[in-house]
Amino acid sequence: YERALSEDATVHVPDTLRDEWYLEASDRSLADMSRSIICGPLAAKGETFGVIYVDGPTELVSNSTSLFETVTGLAAELLGASRVRNHLLATEGRLQALSALSMAESKLIMGDSPETMKLQQNINLAAKQDVAVLITGETGTGKEMVARELHRKSPRATGPFVPVNCAALPIDIIEAELFGAEKGAYTGATERRVGRFELASGGTLFLDEIGELPLDVQVKILRVLQERRVQRLGGLSEIPLDFRLICATNRELEQEVRDGSFRADLYYRINVFRLHLLPLRERLADIEPLAQHFLSLFAHRFSRSFKGFSDEAIELLKNHRWDGNIRELRNAIERAALVERSPEIRCESLPIRELPARTSGENSALLDLPREYRSAKSEFERAFFIRALEVNKHNIAKVARETGLTRKTIYTKLGQLGVTLRE
Repeated sequence: YERALSEDATVHVPDTLRDEWYLEASDRSLADMSRSIICGPLAAKGETFGVIYVDGPTELVSNSTSLFETVTGLAAELLGASRVRNHLLATEGRLQALSALSMAESKLIMGDSPETMKLQQNINLAAKQDVAVLITGETGTGKEMVARELHRKSPRATGPFVPVNCAALPIDIIEAELFGAEKGAYTGATERRVGRFELASGGTLFLDEIGELPLDVQVKILRVLQERRVQRLGGLSEIPLDFRLICATNRELEQEVRDGSFRADLYYRINVFRLHLLPLRERLADIEPLAQHFLSLFAHRFSRSFKGFSDEAIELLKNHRWDGNIRELRNAIERAALVERSPEIRCESLPIRELPARTSGENSALLDLPREYRSAKSEFERAFFIRALEVNKHNIAKVARETGLTRKTIYTKLGQLGVTLRE
């Protein structure tokens, strides 16, 4: 291999018993063994990554020289491309995006209810087919976990799983994040940026909260989905893509299509296989197994040991409304596992309480509303949006996620109702 590296060329010894160079350079203890040897460098684009060494019967190896050089050439090109790709990702601090599954050994879909059993069956069915999947359901119902489960059970399981929260993408660089950008393509683009579509090639791209994307970006995503090619901002060439698309939303996209805030052609493209996740309050049988799972998870993380939940705690968990769904349940169990000091989780450690029954005083508040429908509706909407803005500190993106409305609709409503947005 030293000769192959120094000469930067394939070295072939057809017969070790007849090759003077080999007999002189090799271990004399091997001189009575008749073999054929091929050793070649893995070199591409001016860089050498190592060598490939093959030996065997003289007839077999001698007849494989051409194939050997083809294989080493392809392997070197792949290593070179991989190194460039990893360098770009490392420059951007995004190597973690290539992790195929961050929880590869854990069970992602938990529950004993008939609804969850049916969901698992549908996941198994959809995972085998390389079709687009749309996951719908309220915030916190576990849409990303379902997407990860689809990826893990698919033929693409060894490829990357790249999640994208569309609602969290900064509006001024959203295209660069999704499609990539060449150095100098826009102000602040000091390095080449690899887009999320390109990152997901060979694996799965998960677009969460896809209903938040602006219409002009929706058009460009539709083109990428149709052509399976992407052109980086500032780039001249198109990059071929090979990915599986999974989308999720807590919105009624059908209504968004009717309102004109979501493109119909994109909706039909992503809605090939539909999975709807019910809220936790509609599958009470899942609460206890989910709680036990989270308790085991956090007990391990906090180096604690618990026997489980008290009967009263289980009853409290089952009676709670869980407006935040699985995410709220997970957070409640995490807090309980952290503060509980007895062998089992008790009600006192859970950050929830029984919801008080609605009082007649609360019902009587309805009598204060105007009797004319339009006036009552307007007054209710004004109070609704003022409260939503206050709770979310006037962050429109958060208001949109909580209310299930688009940002465009929220701005329109605020203008109609005369509600001022705080700077």
